[in-house]
Amino acid sequence: MKSSFKKAIGILTALLFTVIAAFAAPPKYILLLTADGFRTDYIEWYQPPNLMKLIAEGTRVVHATNVFPTLTTPNMTSLVTGAYPRTTTIAANTEYDHETDQIIHGPRHNKATTIAETLRTAGWRTAAVNHFMLKHDVNEY
Repeated sequence: MKSSFKKAIGILTALLFTVIAAFAAPPKYILLLTADGFRTDYIEWYQPPNLMKLIAEGTRVVHATNVFPTLTTPNMTSLVTGAYPRTTTIAANTEYDHETDQIIHGPRHNKATTIAETLRTAGWRTAAVNHFMLKHDVNEY
């Protein structure tokens, strides 16, 4: 395992457990909510009551740095792994498969450990709704 990959996973794990440790008692649930294309300042503009309540009772990431290329699939995969596209091997929203001579939409061959895997290793149960980036491998689930 390369040291940059180990460092990224270490940082992601440390962040996760820092959030957990911030509570007096361990939380019953951890909700990671992402909204592709939803600008962070929309919260202040529209003040959606349910999202405002989640923010008030949890943690909000206001400043995040995109990876390159700034496309949904590589960025969301990096978000849930803490790894760059060169490690996840997902660098675009689509890719060409030479064997089948087809364009694959939403490549699912992530090579990095996800936050879901880290949580499961720590004894948590995980679930995802429409978030294939949490899959380490297309055949995992």
